[in-house]
Amino acid sequence: MNVKSKPMNKAIKSGYVSKFKLQWKDLDSETYHNHVSIELPRHNIESQSIEESINFLCNCLKKAATVAVPSKIIKLKGPQFKASPTTLTLLKISKEKYQLWKSHVKKNDHLKTDKILAQRNLRKQLRKEQFLDRTQFYNKLMDNPSNDMFHTLIRRNRGSRNKDAICIMENGKHHYSATDQTNSFSRYFEDLTVPKDNGYDPEFLDLCNIRHNIFDELCKQSSNEPQFSFQNICDAIQQLHSGKATDELGLAAEHF
Repeated sequence: MNVKSKPMNKAIKSGYVSKFKLQWKDLDSETYHNHVSIELPRHNIESQSIEESINFLCNCLKKAATVAVPSKIIKLKGPQFKASPTTLTLLKISKEKYQLWKSHVKKNDHLKTDKILAQRNLRKQLRKEQFLDRTQFYNKLMDNPSNDMFHTLIRRNRGSRNKDAICIMENGKHHYSATDQTNSFSRYFEDLTVPKDNGYDPEFLDLCNIRHNIFDELCKQSSNEPQFSFQNICDAIQQLHSGKATDELGLAAEHF
């Protein structure tokens, strides 16, 4: 059944945001069931289209999950980076110098000079550790390449904190900017999706498309809507895979 659903387009906020994950193992089944039972009678399915009814059902399930399923923070707000004991010490000194300068009404005296010097030492140490971290990562990537390292490199290039890789070579060409490297990865994955097996049968695909179009036309011409039993729906739900990511509507298999 083809349904035209409008996914939610959330505005991407700048900076870091907190992320939560629903803990379905701690689900309060009674609360979830009661919330759905109260919400469903408020919708008149006879006077609404299929798209409107499905959107209402999706929102109902998400609201019930918000009420009955506890969530766990998987990413806190703010930047996270590895700090060495030296960096932590310099960070503490920098904060103390700033608070001391602030307590003296931020005068332009030796306290301000001490604060600036402490901040410079902190930034110098951070740049040094970040350089060593990038160097070690690239050396490890070249010596022992793996899928995990490959995806880590992609996340680094797409991130806002980390700098892009030094260079990526594609067919003899060197890519230095993050945009060129991203396009190179895009072409690589596009090449992976192209079927290269000699046993691939494009005629079978065309036949499937013809059957789908015929079935679609028959459904439009027929006044009898397809009937689904309660057991059909239960069997379909049982075949869903749990523990997977949500779809574009924010629903997972656990919602159903």
